[in-house]
Amino acid sequence: MPRQKKQTKPVREIEFYVIEITNWKYSYSLSLNDQENLKDIFGPGLYREHCSLKLSGVFLEPKKIAGKDLKISIFASRDMVEVLNKPEDFPRASAKGVGALTVRGKTREYYGSIPQDIFIVTANMFAAGKIRYLTMLGEPLYRGKALIHSIHFEEDYDREDIE
Repeated sequence: MPRQKKQTKPVREIEFYVIEITNWKYSYSLSLNDQENLKDIFGPGLYREHCSLKLSGVFLEPKKIAGKDLKISIFASRDMVEVLNKPEDFPRASAKGVGALTVRGKTREYYGSIPQDIFIVTANMFAAGKIRYLTMLGEPLYRGKALIHSIHFEEDYDREDIE
């Protein structure tokens, strides 16, 4: 039996993803953290909350996926606030990205988090019509997936900014 060649992952570069936001929805829920079986998931405390922005958009960049639609879920994170405010208290904190992008067949979605304190500001900016584009910087798509390293909410988009 002939030996199979070992597949190697391609060298990771940086890719810019630009999405024009076409629709958005804000969601917030607050509930008692009173179910013992869920405390392992949500942690200790009297309450649990969930904040999210559900966005719809269309890729403008990169060219190979331009015109395709995308569903975006942005979640508020209290943990990020703590790590950003006092990084010295979290010497072992690590992250591979701020979110994950999937563009595979009919599945085109992004899931990511932003700090809770800026989440409210971001939602207000959407309500005021001041955010029209989402620019993401991350890995190129590999087998339909990419880790995203940074996200930028912007009012305007100029293609020359990324060239």
